[in-house]
Amino acid sequence: MIEAIGYSGCLCALLAVAAKVESRRPVPPPGIRYLGMFIGCLTAGMTLLAVGGGNTASLLGDELKLASLAFLVLFARSLSPGEPTRRQVRCSLLVTGELLAVNAVLFAAADAREIAGNTVVSRVGVLPLLIYYVIYTLAAASALSLFILLIWRYAKRMTPGSLRRGLQLIIAGASAGLLWTAWAVEDIYSLLAAGRVSAAEDTPSVLLGAVAVTLAAAGATLSAWGPRLGAPVRWLRAYLGYRRLGPLWTVMREAVPGIVLNTGGGVHLALYRRIIEIRDGHLALREHFDPAVAERAAYLARRAGIAPQRIPAAVEAALIVAALAAHREGRRFRAAADYRPSGLAPTIAAETAWLTAVSRELRWPGTYRLQ
Repeated sequence: MIEAIGYSGCLCALLAVAAKVESRRPVPPPGIRYLGMFIGCLTAGMTLLAVGGGNTASLLGDELKLASLAFLVLFARSLSPGEPTRRQVRCSLLVTGELLAVNAVLFAAADAREIAGNTVVSRVGVLPLLIYYVIYTLAAASALSLFILLIWRYAKRMTPGSLRRGLQLIIAGASAGLLWTAWAVEDIYSLLAAGRVSAAEDTPSVLLGAVAVTLAAAGATLSAWGPRLGAPVRWLRAYLGYRRLGPLWTVMREAVPGIVLNTGGGVHLALYRRIIEIRDGHLALREHFDPAVAERAAYLARRAGIAPQRIPAAVEAALIVAALAAHREGRRFRAAADYRPSGLAPTIAAETAWLTAVSRELRWPGTYRLQ
């Protein structure tokens, strides 16, 4: 069952990249092709190892997994200015081919036999098979580490957006791949301890491989499906912001009922309208803000051990509570007070974040002791 889940993830990832390549015809980007080759080789290798079929299938499975990493590095290099030349690609593939040939010779020299689902060797064959696994593990770890470094450097230069998020997903997939590679240490330990290694892919290895492939494919195709996912994410963010401003909006509306605007529109308009109504209520109560409360509330907040990043919002909440009391009692002040941070960006996101922090402090009982 677990293996089936892993293969389903790999297959979905492979189909996603194939669809991406197809959509970019007639000349798909080389980087996408390399990533597709990586996913294809890795999926085939995992399938061979899990299905089994003797030492030949075990060797081919490992070789395909190692070959996939060469395409992964080529994908990373294709993102840098100046894609890999044909000579560089041939050189990379030649080195990988030589490494695979050496591993095949070592595996043959080990004279391994499959017994009850395990690869078993004699004492003479332990050393060649040990070298085989060490080379495999170090080569895979080196390729993945180089890939992560190249992608990380490239992602740092990107402005925030779908491309950068896609690269971050790919880095996460490569990090899962490093854990997948580290699982080979268990094979080395088993070989040294018992002279045998499981010929099938372990369940944790299958899952780690599936996670690595799926994240890589998700990152590569984010530009295709990201905008479709962005709409519900933005809706949810606006809805949560609208709800979080509820306590602050409620006290403003009760004090100044006239701030309520006409209803209608979607959740984004509702959030925008709620911010405007809160600000209108703030302006309507401005003459009731006691300038002495701000300094006293800041002092009491520090004394109460409130976290420094919470103090501005806590002081603003205390100012509002005091202003509401002054409004009910008809007290007014000549010098208006406002503890709103200077430099707050004039955006919906920034306003929502600030007013949410103030609304959260209104629900904290200690706010009423800061006046």
